[in-house]
Amino acid sequence: MGRKRSLLYSYSRQVGEHRRSSILLNSRVKKLDLENSSIETEDGQVVQYQSLLIATGGKAHPVESVHQDLGSDALQHRVMSFRTIDDFKALDKLVRDPNTKSVCIVGGGFLGAELACSLKRIAKLNDVQVTLMFPEPGPVSPEDNSSNLPPG
Repeated sequence: MGRKRSLLYSYSRQVGEHRRSSILLNSRVKKLDLENSSIETEDGQVVQYQSLLIATGGKAHPVESVHQDLGSDALQHRVMSFRTIDDFKALDKLVRDPNTKSVCIVGGGFLGAELACSLKRIAKLNDVQVTLMFPEPGPVSPEDNSSNLPPG
């Protein structure tokens, strides 16, 4: 089956210095100044940039109400939210289970689309069908994220 890869990424300060890049973790951006190529964080820190990648994070919508409606213990362990590496490991195990024939991912935002892509690669090995369902016009639609953007 090949060697197992780690899902964890550890950022090294040496890598940042070598590649002339930096990562600002757990910070909220208060202001984005495109004219001066800078951002200002909520704590007042101003950071200049040449190229900027904003990773906003994401949140899965909980499925607790679905669990209550299922009733059957056999089904409840197959309905889950995706938030952590442990959640991905559980999904990975489910997709690799020979009894699993299909997986349905509800939500076409970034997390849902990324998860569908990752699981599809694994699912090919066991001929498992992966389906992505979403109410938006397309996966990772601007409409999906527009409510999270600041006005202006």
